Amino acid sequence: MELKEQGDTVMKDYSQVLNAYYKGCKQYNILYDKETDHGIYNREQKEWENRVSKELTQLKKYNTP
Repeated sequence: MELKEQGDTVMKDYSQVLNAYYKGCKQYNILYDKETDHGIYNREQKEWENRVSKELTQLKKYNTP
């Protein structure tokens, strides 16, 4: 495989991963907006804050100093 073809393949793979990540983020944001009415519902907003906090805590194990 030529170098250009390898580069094209890497970019295609990278784009697919990036697009999947973006789609997941967008769906997560849509769910947040639906459940909190864009942050207006105080109780639901607090639940989301707790949810995100827990998720960030779980991700700390992947943090490298």
